[in-house]
Amino acid sequence: MFVRMGTTRLAIVFAGLLATAAAQQVVAFKRVGLGQPVAIVEVDLSWRARYEVPAASARGPRIPVAVEDRLVPVLRFLLSGNEQAAGGQGVSCVPTSTEPRLYVDHEGEQLAIVEQVAQQLALAKPLRARLHATVVCLPASLARERGLPVSKMVVWDESKMTQLLRDAVQNEGSIRNLPEVLAAPLTPFAIAVPAKPDTPSEQILRVRGEMVPVHAKEVALRLHVVRGALPVEPTCTPEQALLQAIVRLQVGQAVMVMAVEGDTATVLIVRCVELANAPLPKRDAR
Repeated sequence: MFVRMGTTRLAIVFAGLLATAAAQQVVAFKRVGLGQPVAIVEVDLSWRARYEVPAASARGPRIPVAVEDRLVPVLRFLLSGNEQAAGGQGVSCVPTSTEPRLYVDHEGEQLAIVEQVAQQLALAKPLRARLHATVVCLPASLARERGLPVSKMVVWDESKMTQLLRDAVQNEGSIRNLPEVLAAPLTPFAIAVPAKPDTPSEQILRVRGEMVPVHAKEVALRLHVVRGALPVEPTCTPEQALLQAIVRLQVGQAVMVMAVEGDTATVLIVRCVELANAPLPKRDAR
C-alpha cells in the first residue's frame, strides 16, 4: 500500500504477522524516502495491559511508570550495544488519545531484536528468569589494579573473579550473597543487601532490577544500586543511584558491574541460572 505524504514523501506500509507459539504480534514497516530509505517500525502494544500497573495501585505520591516508558531504555540499549546510548535515539514512544505508539528506526539484525522482544512479551506464558546476585565491596585502588571498568558490564571471568573475591577477603572488604530472585517480565524487584544489625537504614545498599526477555535463552536487566531507600512506587527508578546499568544475560552466564564511591568499589555480580516459560519454583535459601 502506498500513502502519499505531502508532495515529496512516500511511505510504503507493510503489515506483517509475527507468529509465536501462543500469540501473534502485528508490526507495521514504514519506509520514508528521504535520501537513503529509513525503516520506521511501529510495534504493536496490544499486550501492554498485562504488564501495566493501575494508577490506583500507586504506593506513593507518584503514579506508576507506564510499561512503554520502562521498555524504551532497554530497547535503546539492545539496539545500540552499549549502555551509554541507552538515552539516545532510535526508539520513541508517542502518546495518543487512545493507546501509545512505539516506533523504532533500525533495520536488519537490530530490527530482529525488537521483533524477538515483542514476541516474547506477547506470549501467553512469557519468559521468567532465576537470578543469583552477589555484592562485593573492596578498596577501589585494588579494583582498578584488576582492570575493572566503572559502570561497564564485564562478562564473568573465573580467574579474575577468584582474584576479586580474594582481594575483598584479604583487605577487609565484604562478600554478600543476595536472596534468589524469580524475575517476571517488566515486574520490578528489589533486594536489600545483608548488613550488620547496627547499620543505619540510610547506609544499607539496595538493588533494584527489572527484566525484559530478549529471546528464549537471553534476558536484559535494568539494574540500580542505591544507598538508602528506594522509591516507594516500585516502577519508579531512583533519581540518584550508586550504580545504574543495563546488562544482557544468557542462561548460565554471569556479568559484573562496578561503581566507585570514595575509596570503596562496589561490584554487583549477577548470574542467570535458569529461564523458563512458566512460573519457577522457589529453592532453598542460598
